[in-house]
Amino acid sequence: MELFFTTPDRISSGRASFDDFESRHILRTLRKSTGDIIDFTDGQGAHYQGRIIHERPLLQTQANLIKRHDRHGIKLIASIGFIKQARLDFIIEKGTEIGIDRFMFFYSKFSNYFTDNISRWQKISRQAVKQSLRYFMPEFSVFHSFSEFLDAADGFEIKLLTEQSADERWQDIFPAISPAKCDLLFAVGPEGGLDKHEIKSALSRGFRGISFGDHRLRTETAVLSTAALLNVLRT
Repeated sequence: MELFFTTPDRISSGRASFDDFESRHILRTLRKSTGDIIDFTDGQGAHYQGRIIHERPLLQTQANLIKRHDRHGIKLIASIGFIKQARLDFIIEKGTEIGIDRFMFFYSKFSNYFTDNISRWQKISRQAVKQSLRYFMPEFSVFHSFSEFLDAADGFEIKLLTEQSADERWQDIFPAISPAKCDLLFAVGPEGGLDKHEIKSALSRGFRGISFGDHRLRTETAVLSTAALLNVLRT
């Protein structure tokens, strides 16, 4: 199945319209035309199907609701120290495919990059949603400091901090984090990691340190490995 995307505000009264990017992709790249039936999502859990009614000025289709998907009871939240843009884009693309529900980016002592270009991330995740046949777009938030991020994390009950020097391993804590419904927040530092004061602050605020072992992982590897492990709880 090919899945396409449009925003909820473009769906009303049994009709859906698509922005210029999606219209060109459907009509020019995939050679769809009036009368063809396509599947699409609004990124909020809905799966629609509809016949193409108009091709210009922008694509318009019928909007017949096929299914409204519910979010999984376990929500994955990835908090990541800023790294270079290309590697950040990779995390967003692959993390969306895995099923990360929210990305929280923070600037910390060893961060070498900063941006709050959420529209760029939404475009990347939008393509990943379609490719992986998911029906929810992830959320994004940005924090200008590690302390600001810790304040936002106070409301989460389960908080993990991936840190090479941590004493606990996944086999130690995995059985303890398998409730049927919860928000799982995990934090990964930027290239160079978190400094000792940031680690101490996180642990004092309820984070639980966890290590992948003696080998050091790059930020994107640690993020995607953690997300994949935690995603097992949702199968």
